Amino acid sequence: MGRGLCVAAGLAAILLGILGLSRWWGSFIWVLKGVGPIVLLMGGVVAVIAGLMNVRE
Repeated sequence: MGRGLCVAAGLAAILLGILGLSRWWGSFIWVLKGVGPIVLLMGGVVAVIAGLMNVRE
């Protein structure tokens, strides 16, 4: 019963996500434009740190 409940909850979340994206597409793109550079910056910092850690070893 636990797996069935998890699958049903997952499908409901997917459906609500699709409905939300279709309804608020403009707002989603606006937020994505703002978050994108921050994610790239943080990803670059993590990549540099990981590269430096490999050089030390």
